[in-house]
Amino acid sequence: MKLHTLEIINHSTAHKCIALVIGILIWQMVSAFHYTSITLSIPLCLFNTQTQTTYCIPKQVKVTLYGAKAELRTIDFANLAVHLNAQEHVDSHTKIRITSRNLLLPSSIRVLRFSPTNLTISKNS
Repeated sequence: MKLHTLEIINHSTAHKCIALVIGILIWQMVSAFHYTSITLSIPLCLFNTQTQTTYCIPKQVKVTLYGAKAELRTIDFANLAVHLNAQEHVDSHTKIRITSRNLLLPSSIRVLRFSPTNLTISKNS
């Protein structure tokens, strides 16, 4: 019985199959924990706005996201947008910083860069 088991293990086809399975497992583990970045143009949306008021904002914002490749694959890019509270940011003369919270993303995904960097919101009554 022991000799028969050794013959199966020593057979070249068995070695190839075992090597293939080990290679696939290692590849999946490495690719799941691989960190990468992606740059997207996404819309900017305001909430908590006043009725009968026009706001001057850029339509698109270019954002670079950084995180695990597996986490970035779970993002629904078609529905991704920057969400800003109009009451907090209108005419405040402070730079608006876009974070993963504004994008409604998990904290494991970070915003590396965004443009325009001097993002401001003004109100035209």
